Amino acid sequence: MPPWLSARLFIGADVVPTKCYGPRIYEPGTVMLGHMDQYPSHTIGISVCLSGPEWPMELQDQSIDCAGTFQPCTSPAAHIVYEGCRMLHARSSPAPARYIAAFFHYMPKLRKRLDDH
Repeated sequence: MPPWLSARLFIGADVVPTKCYGPRIYEPGTVMLGHMDQYPSHTIGISVCLSGPEWPMELQDQSIDCAGTFQPCTSPAAHIVYEGCRMLHARSSPAPARYIAAFFHYMPKLRKRLDDH
């Protein structure tokens, strides 16, 4: 499934691509520090594993109604879709081997209201 379609299905609305990073190469022992993405351009983030072993990404939900930490893993050709502006995300366990990833970011497509001139 193409990343843009995953993003659209995730939020249930049309999306606009805003930024793509990669490929990023993480050498063995590397960690990704926890961070949240820029709003609104990075509302939806997709991390795609291009090569490497499974390496969990921690996603910590910052909303009050759904607090929790999740640790999905990615393996080659798999991807994780997440709300990068709302979820603190990291890879705090060291990469077990060389890991190559690409990152795609989207924001909801804004529709002009009928009463706007």
